[in-house]
Amino acid sequence: MMVNVSESVKFLLWLVAAAESLKCYQCMSTSANESNHCSDEMFLKRALKRSFVVPCPTLRSAFCVKMTVRHGSTEETTRGCSAPADERGESFAEGCMTMSTGARYCLCSEELCNAVCGRPHPDIWWPLLSSVVATLFGRIRVWNPG
Repeated sequence: MMVNVSESVKFLLWLVAAAESLKCYQCMSTSANESNHCSDEMFLKRALKRSFVVPCPTLRSAFCVKMTVRHGSTEETTRGCSAPADERGESFAEGCMTMSTGARYCLCSEELCNAVCGRPHPDIWWPLLSSVVATLFGRIRVWNPG
């Protein structure tokens, strides 16, 4: 029996992709629940968050998501995996947005990044730091005793 090398390579690449799928936290709870285990406050206090870790479907997931929706006085928090695009095929982008309904969606693409979303992405700090350093160096006067 002769095995096609091309098919073997495809299979190995599929195995690697499956093994390296994005992992996200997955949970859902409302503030009306006594446990409310998925809220930011409770979620960050939990020592064993490992029970909420799930591997996302490799081909159908590109982001981890955290959604917060308010229904009157009750707040519902959901964390999980997200597809790379909506049902119309429009691609999602990393970051947070608040809908007109008040629902807040945060998408991120790093391992287990949906613990608490909403803080600035690390890439935003480099331009900010560069401008602060440039401003500081622009104000420093070199003393020349001569």
